[in-house]
Amino acid sequence: MQLVKIRAERMQLIRRCVNENQENVSRLRKSDTSPGDVRLAQNTLRQIKSEMDVESIVNERSEKAIHDRCRAFL
Repeated sequence: MQLVKIRAERMQLIRRCVNENQENVSRLRKSDTSPGDVRLAQNTLRQIKSEMDVESIVNERSEKAIHDRCRAFL
């Protein structure tokens, strides 16, 4: 199903973004970076993780809607 493939690709991209930002936060903490820059990177990471949570909820709800409306065709 094309929708499932697109969802999986999107989640994979979001996970990759989370991993890259986690590495960035770790690198900034180890270096002589200002606390403001570390906080900015942490906030970015937090927003991306929130996006991943929202994406999971949207996926669950759309899956339920498809199942409820298209049950006879699946």
